[in-house]
Amino acid sequence: MSMRFLLDNKEISLGDALRILPNLAIYFEVLKDKALECHIDDKKLIVVNDKSKIFIDIDRDLEYHKKFFYKHSIYKEPLAKAIGLKKGQLKPKVVDTTGGFLSDSLLLLSFGLDVSVCERNPLSAMLIQNAIDNTHVELDFSYGCITDLKLDADVAYYDPMYSHKNEKTSPKKHMKLFRDFIGVDEDSVSTAKFLIDNYKRVVIKRSVKAPFLIDLPSHSISGKSTRYDVYMAN
Repeated sequence: MSMRFLLDNKEISLGDALRILPNLAIYFEVLKDKALECHIDDKKLIVVNDKSKIFIDIDRDLEYHKKFFYKHSIYKEPLAKAIGLKKGQLKPKVVDTTGGFLSDSLLLLSFGLDVSVCERNPLSAMLIQNAIDNTHVELDFSYGCITDLKLDADVAYYDPMYSHKNEKTSPKKHMKLFRDFIGVDEDSVSTAKFLIDNYKRVVIKRSVKAPFLIDLPSHSISGKSTRYDVYMAN
């Protein structure tokens, strides 16, 4: 099977899809032999998997955060604490080294931070680029691995993909697609070590019950289900 494109529920060719979404040419080329069903709706790309629709809507997600933080303090958020965001102090520049579907990137952006994003997986990168093309929000995005890009930032945020071992709870539909298509980040330890060697502050996202990815962190910030391990440069 290969990549399929549908416009108004009618299948179109790769060439037609490229004429509508020219900025996605590099991703279409890489993914063209994958069994992906992609719907195009007014220049928005939607990947359909198991009857679930996967896409990124930057404006919608930022509006959700805006409404939430209208009534809640940003500074009480575990992620804000982990990256060192403090009231009255200069806000750090953050690089999200694993963009995924931008959930954490947009949360960081809603803090009022200067955020850059990189993503090496072509499926995620394709959806990120399409989302950026459909918004006026400025987001610095790079396609590739952080170990090659070496983007400048005060804080590096890292959320490696790990195996889902809890059979009692299933991952969200978009994460199931992500796990099925991408798999586990086998190089997570070496990537984490690279980040610690190259950034002043590194935040690694983990499940609250998961062991530390590498050495004992400087400190950790925990939420209900997520823990942020913070590594500070010596």
